[in-house]
Amino acid sequence: MEKKNLLTIELSKLDSEDINLFCKTNEIDDINGFVTLCLRKGYYIEKYGLLNQGNLPDVIEREFEREIKVEDTSKIEELENQIYILKDKLENQKEIECLKLQETLMELNRQLGDKNETIKELRSKVSDLENLTKTSYAFYMKNSNLTNKL
Repeated sequence: MEKKNLLTIELSKLDSEDINLFCKTNEIDDINGFVTLCLRKGYYIEKYGLLNQGNLPDVIEREFEREIKVEDTSKIEELENQIYILKDKLENQKEIECLKLQETLMELNRQLGDKNETIKELRSKVSDLENLTKTSYAFYMKNSNLTNKL
């Protein structure tokens, strides 16, 4: 068997990772063959130049199929649902708090009305008592040293 004369190329870790990622993304199984093909293409460009210099290449459309992880979408939907539930709970809590405040205000207004009514009654009694003392005179016992009428 004949001995092969091979060149060894050292790639940086970044270049190696980039090539591996590209091959994985494009489902290329033979990485060594791909790297050899790229080397050959680059060499031919350097040696012979670009064949269509000055002309734009035709646009090649490719279809790509991408898998979307269902887990991520379901987690997002779950979080959105939780946000809506929490917003509803917050709105309900606000309404409940407003109703409690309204009830408290109504109760305080009722108590204030009751107290005002009591104050009116007491003022009326005070004025009645004042009127009694103004119109009537007091009589004292004869053996006291006060005058008979005030």
